[in-house]
Amino acid sequence: MEASTGIEPVYTDLQAKAISCEINEKSGLEYQDICRTKSERDTPKPSILSRYMKPEHKRLSRMLGYCLTLGTAEAWAGFSFVAAARLEATERAALGFAALGSLDADQARMTAAAVLGEAGDPLPPFLGGMEDAVHWADWASPAELDAYCLAAFRRMAPDRQAAFLRFVQRRAAA
Repeated sequence: MEASTGIEPVYTDLQAKAISCEINEKSGLEYQDICRTKSERDTPKPSILSRYMKPEHKRLSRMLGYCLTLGTAEAWAGFSFVAAARLEATERAALGFAALGSLDADQARMTAAAVLGEAGDPLPPFLGGMEDAVHWADWASPAELDAYCLAAFRRMAPDRQAAFLRFVQRRAAA
């Protein structure tokens, strides 16, 4: 340490070599920005697939990760909203098909019924029984149709059962 004026100290190191250093790429994911320091990991380059992905697909993938992490009904409701905004109908259908296909048959049926809704028990007829029955049958699942058809048939009087069977057989023959 030498003092040039005696007021402030001046630090000199006449033994130090002049070092010029630029950023040195060490390997694919490492770099060294200051000479004689340990190399550091660099930010990884995006994958080839992510370069070609549509931005809306990237955003939806991130949203899926959030939903899986949170696992709440609100998060999944938000996912449905974002999927409707970011995906085409065919893409959403394929996503639903893949998700339902990953479940066993009973789980898939219950999941689809929860989304679409089932008809539930038929309501008592309001004005005309046939119109209400047709409306209910439009919403009923195949299992509901089978169950109520068989139960109704068994409760019919024998002459009504015979008339019903004749009607059904004529329609099947036509």
